[in-house]
Amino acid sequence: MSNKLISSLCRQLDASPTSRHVVEYLSKQLLTNGFTDCTNQKTIQSKNISGFITRAGSLVAWRTGSQDIQDGFRIIGAHTDSPCLKLKPQPDESRFGWQTLQVEIYGSPLLNSWLDRDLGIAGHAVLRNGSVRLFCAATPLARISQLAIHLDREVNERGLILNKQLHLSPAWATDQYAESFHAWLAKQIKTK
Repeated sequence: MSNKLISSLCRQLDASPTSRHVVEYLSKQLLTNGFTDCTNQKTIQSKNISGFITRAGSLVAWRTGSQDIQDGFRIIGAHTDSPCLKLKPQPDESRFGWQTLQVEIYGSPLLNSWLDRDLGIAGHAVLRNGSVRLFCAATPLARISQLAIHLDREVNERGLILNKQLHLSPAWATDQYAESFHAWLAKQIKTK
């Protein structure tokens, strides 16, 4: 694989923390390469067109040729989602002096891989007027810590056992300095 291709892939991955970000990035790439955004069109009449439509975290792109459909066509597919921890609609929770975020598991992640690492937050927010805004925190701001060995003495004998509801809530502030997640998010997307 060429360095140019690898660099392009890395730029796409860096710009795409969620499936909606992938769709936004690829839409711009398609427009730059002569494709037409047909998302708001009811029907597509033109034969020789390269176009695409988007719906939330999905994108369908095509290029029609000059030959009849009876000569065949090709469909290529890929998915843009990946296992993650999704914030619940009301994520704020306080535990033992920490402000934590309630999450639900999406997909089949390797749960222990989320422990003891800096976690960022990215996604989409639906505003009161119905519009959708993408956001991505500039820096990591949450962490799920694994218990120290003196608090879980048997972990080496029985292995790490994680309860999805109890052990995977990321801490993101102390109660003393906490603001609500929605207040933080409003600042990120610059709206109230």
